[in-house]
Amino acid sequence: MAPRCRPVLTGPERPARRARWRGQWRDAKGLRFSLLDGERIVHVRSGHQVQNAEQLGAALPQIHKAGLIPAEQVRLCVVCDGAAWIWKHVQALLPQARQVLDDYHYAQYLHRVAKAHYGASGQAVERVEATMTRLSLGKVGLVLDVCFINHTPVTWVRGPLARSGSGPEGRVPRHPRLVTHL
Repeated sequence: MAPRCRPVLTGPERPARRARWRGQWRDAKGLRFSLLDGERIVHVRSGHQVQNAEQLGAALPQIHKAGLIPAEQVRLCVVCDGAAWIWKHVQALLPQARQVLDDYHYAQYLHRVAKAHYGASGQAVERVEATMTRLSLGKVGLVLDVCFINHTPVTWVRGPLARSGSGPEGRVPRHPRLVTHL
């Protein structure tokens, strides 16, 4: 099996705030390249800077041209926070890459949906923690089976936020309706 290259776009550990100046949104984004070969992770390169959508769009092709992403030799996976302006640039440059929502942001979505469905109850927290545990153990199929057993209609998200590894066209649903009835 070919090693996988995992570009990871990361952001600040706290919620980003709109800059004090008027104009476009700017956000601190990091880019980290790692090669995964079985259990081994080799760090290749990383860096952080404050960017807007246009600056990120200009930076990614430069990285691609520099040969830091051996796209022909490896399978690519991009882990990101789900911002549409990031996915747009990744999709244009690396259409074959798997796009995955990072743990922090998918946990936020799960909590919001559970709160909307169960209210601020212990059951909401319990359902979210169980779902997050299953997903972190790679048991995506089990999460989907629970939906189908409960006759829950699963909506397959075809947008840029829900791309991972199974389901129609290689996508895992990461949609609020998926967890509503877990």
